Formats: sequence, C-alpha cells, structure tokens
Amino acid sequence: MQTVENWLQLNLADALSNQWVETVLTIAALFVLRRFLLALIGRRKRSAESAYWGVKVINYALWLAFSVALGIIWRDDVKSLLTFLGLLTAAIAIALRDPALSLIGWFYILFRRTFEVGDRIEIEGHIGDVIDISLFQFTLLEVGNWVSGEQTSGRILHVPNNKVFTAVFANYTDEFPYGWHE
Repeated sequence: MQTVENWLQLNLADALSNQWVETVLTIAALFVLRRFLLALIGRRKRSAESAYWGVKVINYALWLAFSVALGIIWRDDVKSLLTFLGLLTAAIAIALRDPALSLIGWFYILFRRTFEVGDRIEIEGHIGDVIDISLFQFTLLEVGNWVSGEQTSGRILHVPNNKVFTAVFANYTDEFPYGWHE
C-alpha cells in the first residue's frame, strides 16, 4: 500500500512539474515572439499611428494567446478552479467597480470611436490632445490652462475610461458636417 501511495505522489509531482515547465516555456516562446514582431514593426517604414496600433494589437493578442495556452496546459486543474473563479469574479466585480467600468469604457471608446489618438477633447474642464488609450485610462497632453492660447502646458493628464459614461466631453476634432444658417 505504501508503494502505491509513493507512486501516486511521484506521478502527481511529475505532472505538476511538467505543467510548470510547459508554462515557463510558453512564457519564453511568447516573449521571443513579441520581440520578433516588434522588431518587424520597427524595420518597416510606417507611420507613427500604424506602428502605435501595431504594438497595441501585438500586446493584446499575445496576452490572449498566453491566457489560452495557460488554460490548455492547466486544463485538468481548471474544473474545480472555474467554480472558485466564478465566485471570485463576482466579488471582484463588486469590489472593483470603477476599474471594471473603465475596462468597459475602453471597449466603448474603441468600438464607438468617440475619440482617437490625436484628437483634441475636453472632459470635465480639461482640454488636451489624446496621446494614448489603454485598458483603464486614456492620456491627454493638456492644452491651455495657465498657458495662453492653445499651446500645450506640458502636463499629462490620465483620465479613467469610465469618465466617458459619467462626464460630458467634447471632441474638437469631430465636426458636424452641416452648417446651420438662420
């Protein structure tokens, strides 16, 4: 009986160590793939905007690939983990309401195209040019404030994406195509 228990523990330890080795190899492979893809983007003569979006797409795609690979590697341990993750997700959604809304706001910004990188917007009294849109916040290069005219003040503002649902904002780049004459 003791030999059977030792054999089961040894096989369980081997399986667990194999999963960890596969996880580390997956991380290394995705890291090398990311470096290769970023080097490809750097070699090609592209506009700054297409290079920016290329890097964003590569990063998000590799995170998705990493998540899928982990699910495949650890699939045997996933069944009992799914129940726990379901409960944990509900608790996180309640506890982390603002970051969850910011993530939803990111989808809203991307798919509704309320503004894009390079647009000048005003939100909650702050005017600036959008220089980055990430998962939880967008970044503005502030214009005006204590600087006269429409020159940059040099300040960088980080605004949570959930503000697109709660604050009024104006996009100076988008225009209404018709002029009304009274």
